Amino acid sequence: MDVPRISIDELKRIIENNEPAAIADVRQPAAFASSKLKIPGAIHIDPDNDSEIEAYSKKHTKDERIVFY
Repeated sequence: MDVPRISIDELKRIIENNEPAAIADVRQPAAFASSKLKIPGAIHIDPDNDSEIEAYSKKHTKDERIVFY
């Protein structure tokens, strides 16, 4: 499966223009909790929690833009 990548500048443009996008922070829980750098509106998903990933994926369609970082 080919997953397109975007640059940091592209993500900034998406956010600044209020373009529709779901943003998921997939850092480990400790890294997420200790970081002061978070994208406003991003949802944290524990990458080791399969049920959390499955629940998140069911909320979005294949046509939606989802950004994982």
